[in-house]
Amino acid sequence: GKNQAAVTVNLTMLDFDDASFRLSYGFDLEPLKDSIRRIGLINPPLLRKRPDDRYQIICGYKRMLALRETGVSAAPCQLVPPESSDAACLLLSLYDTVSHRELNPIEKSLALNRLLPYYTEETIARNFLPLFKLQPHITQFRTYQPLCQLDLGIRDAIIDGIIDVQSALRLSQLDPEAGSVLHDFLSACD
Repeated sequence: GKNQAAVTVNLTMLDFDDASFRLSYGFDLEPLKDSIRRIGLINPPLLRKRPDDRYQIICGYKRMLALRETGVSAAPCQLVPPESSDAACLLLSLYDTVSHRELNPIEKSLALNRLLPYYTEETIARNFLPLFKLQPHITQFRTYQPLCQLDLGIRDAIIDGIIDVQSALRLSQLDPEAGSVLHDFLSACD
């Protein structure tokens, strides 16, 4: 893209804990690691250098994780200018992700929550829900927005197709003890 520089970055300089632009949830790295072992990295990740000289991952979190897990120490990357705004970086991440795959319900929720500091609920519903193959209505926004904050067991049950989004939301309204019993039950279903 415009204003991007190509560099080789040592993976130890990446902040893997910085989830500012991460939209991935519930993924299997094995196929990606196999691809990297066979043919290498096809699409260089997009990073932003921080004032502490470490890098934030804008696009390519799973690629960088797979590279690290396959023993690669440095990788070719694209850098956006360090002064690029968080909002601009988030949009790069979002459009990159939806351009090559459909987001699962938890990822849609993560994206909606990441957009909230920059846009109104109405703007998100109108302009971004269609990217997620959702109707551009505020009710859809309010259905998906809380999903990423559900208990881990419920989130994973959604991803695994054990329960649907509406059931998950109803279950999330249980008291904590009932939620804990439900989590144990869902974990036993694996």
